[in-house]
Amino acid sequence: MPVPRAPDTPVGQRPLKFYIRDYGGINRNVPRHSLRDDQQFWMENLMPVSPANLRGMYSEGAAIFNAGSKTIVNVYFYNLSSNPFAIMFFSDGTATQVNTSTGVTVTVSNVANTFFTGGTLPVAAQWNATGIVITSEASANAFWAWDGTTLTTQPSNGPTWLTNGATTAMPAGLHGSAIEVYQNRVWITTPPSVALTTPSAVLHNSAPSNGADFLTADGAGATPQQDSSLRFVFNALRQSNGFLYLLGDSNISAVSNVQTGGSPVVTTYSNQNLDPQTGCTWQNTAQLYGQALIFANQQGVYLLNGGIVQKISFELDRMFAQANFSVVPSAAVAMIFGVKCYLLLMQVPDQNNSPRNVILLWNTQKWWVGSQINQNISQIYTQEFNGVMTAWGCDGKNLIPLFQVPSINLQKIIQSKFWHGGQDDDSFIIFKKAYRFYYEVQDYSGLGFTLNGTIDAEAGATTLSLAAQPGLIIFVNSTNGVITFTNGAGGAINWQVGGNSTNASDVAAYGLHLGYTFTAVGSDFALGAMALLYSEDVMMLGG
Repeated sequence: MPVPRAPDTPVGQRPLKFYIRDYGGINRNVPRHSLRDDQQFWMENLMPVSPANLRGMYSEGAAIFNAGSKTIVNVYFYNLSSNPFAIMFFSDGTATQVNTSTGVTVTVSNVANTFFTGGTLPVAAQWNATGIVITSEASANAFWAWDGTTLTTQPSNGPTWLTNGATTAMPAGLHGSAIEVYQNRVWITTPPSVALTTPSAVLHNSAPSNGADFLTADGAGATPQQDSSLRFVFNALRQSNGFLYLLGDSNISAVSNVQTGGSPVVTTYSNQNLDPQTGCTWQNTAQLYGQALIFANQQGVYLLNGGIVQKISFELDRMFAQANFSVVPSAAVAMIFGVKCYLLLMQVPDQNNSPRNVILLWNTQKWWVGSQINQNISQIYTQEFNGVMTAWGCDGKNLIPLFQVPSINLQKIIQSKFWHGGQDDDSFIIFKKAYRFYYEVQDYSGLGFTLNGTIDAEAGATTLSLAAQPGLIIFVNSTNGVITFTNGAGGAINWQVGGNSTNASDVAAYGLHLGYTFTAVGSDFALGAMALLYSEDVMMLGG
């Protein structure tokens, strides 16, 4: 059987092809022509779930809360019994609780400057399923307990759910920038004072099983942290895998083997430095990921597992170098199409070199870019409830669930490498003619799918629009007559079904390098293989 050929291809010569089936994620650390064949220069809202399954991502759901004239500065998600909640801290120092299932709100405090006066954000941690503990740097006495209805602070006695039934006064003089519950104790870090009257960060721990008791006589402690690798402050506390991780500005340490006993009662623990040169710059980037911990600083994203810190974002180095960190990065962990992903929101130059707030996603192997229709989302958070992890976003006013709703209006962009061709890309010296482009798509929505964009070469780009129309369901009666459905205005109603479709188009492009840039227009789909057919023409400078 003769070998099929494209126009102008010599007889018997099979057309060459630039073919992708296993999408390898983005790599912004090298020029477009230096990417691996499977890597993309930009891939937005197209998730590499598995080979031949580049899934179109969903847009945000409806906001469950609007702050009105106030501005949200931080959010913490928790549960009280079997009900999910979020507490929203506002720029005026007040706070409100919202039930994320029902939208019902409760005022936590309407007194200005209670939780926040600028600078360090208020933070919270869950203490069993009955309440949360909160701390901040808003005042000298900045430690609270909240159970959904009552806010308790010094000089009141702590609630019994926090004290294990003991009568215990809430602590005086306690405040901090990070908080966690570990080994049945509350742990708080207090940063050095601005005037350095307190010259070092202090790690506080409560007495065992009593989150309101910070008396030394009961086994509580306050330990100055004077490790030489800690330049100034701990930015986050996270407990996982049997350790309490102290994420400093320049180092990472781990607390373990916490023991309380003796007469007088003393609490001891091991505090081991894990990395003296890598730290966490932004508290809300520190997210648990199974037994691991992921966090970010100005050099990239790091994974801490088994006491070893490893950088996982080499493909994003140029994005970090060009980022605008005045939009403070934040992170979340969410299940998307059944895959657990780490999400990092940053403001970086996009594929057109325009600064934009985008979400960088990682599935333990590949990075890609996400966004939502609301381009003003500036902070993201994790909600874990009943084993389900969901990402939420905030634009300063609204609290919004992310990646929830199929939408044709959410932009989905893919930009390939500049293809050299040949073995080991050795055809970079040969001009190429592009003839045809093919793609395969699974349309889950039944609403149709279109690729709009360009076939790219260094000399310019050729436009291309290639649609996959949904199939029609035809209803017939017992005599095979077609049954037509109409709406109230007498218009015909077409019943459509999604399905797998392979589509192709002739194209014309010429250059040393070939590639493509497409916007995928569809609401719910998975792109399979994509192929650009071409033939080699002449060598650069002739020959």
